[in-house]
Amino acid sequence: MLTNAKNYDERGFDESGLNRNGTRFDSNGYDVYGYDANGLDADGYNRDGYDADGYDIYGYDEDGYNSDGYDMDGFDKDGFDRDGFNVEGYDKDGYDRDGHSPYEFMDDMSSWEMTVYQENNRLVKILEEKDAIIRDLRRQLEAKNKELEELNKRLKENREDEEER
Repeated sequence: MLTNAKNYDERGFDESGLNRNGTRFDSNGYDVYGYDANGLDADGYNRDGYDADGYDIYGYDEDGYNSDGYDMDGFDKDGFDRDGFNVEGYDKDGYDRDGHSPYEFMDDMSSWEMTVYQENNRLVKILEEKDAIIRDLRRQLEAKNKELEELNKRLKENREDEEER
């Protein structure tokens, strides 16, 4: 049966996570870690930090895109912003905002200039790939920082509870 009240924390849980009511959930329906029977916290986020629709507290899914399909930098999965232009300023057909193609000048290029141009484009693509990796790592780091903040908050609460006992 249950032990005396001083073995329970302020929410009524003992060290094993059992509530004074004899279940793993308090009167509000949350376990010792703050999650309900469906695995959601009071704000509707699961243990991984995502809501029922798959978005974190900042509104981004596991791949780093919001419900409109754009990442933190405003680009979709194909690398285009809301106006349909990529980071280089060109749309999906290769035209800039003024309707010019980046290849208009190529008719007058020498083979050396063409080689330099192609190598430059190759390096730009490498940088774009690295930038995408950095954005993904930044998103993962933010999620881990949020998780760490929550753990630190719980640790502080547990220490305060211990001091009260």
